[in-house]
This record gives sequence, C-alpha cells and structure tokens, in this order.
Amino acid sequence: MIMRVQAELATRRGSPDCFTGDVFINTVVESVESSLVRVNAVHFTPGAPTHWHSHARGQYLHVVEGVAILQEIGGGCRT
Repeated sequence: MIMRVQAELATRRGSPDCFTGDVFINTVVESVESSLVRVNAVHFTPGAPTHWHSHARGQYLHVVEGVAILQEIGGGCRT
C-alpha cells in the first residue's frame, strides 16, 4: 500500500450533504491506491453536527476538543 502524508493541510469546507453548519476538513493521510486507510482532521464549529449516518467498515473517532455525541446501532446516544 502506498500512502501520501500531506505536507501542507489544505482546508476545505464540509459538504452540506454531510454536515449542518460550518465544518472544516483537513486531509492528513490520503491513500493513492485501493486502501481502507484515510485520515482527516474534521473541525466542527459550535452547533454544526454531522448528519446521522453509518460506515460499512466502521470508523475510528479521536476527539481532541469539545464534546461528541455518538450512537451505536441499537443503542442510545452517549457523550
């Protein structure tokens, strides 16, 4: 697998199809061939949630500031 670590993090706005409010995304690691590895730093402004969704192969979240509200299939919301 070949991966490219971004030397400079170009910030882009999160798509309104995926987020409500102002969300900014920086790509940290991007695969250059078929791979399951992708790393993004996603910054949410206050009151800017993601739309409820799931990931077929799961997702790892590393919250570095603020509060995240999560829900697993069949479970209730938790912080």
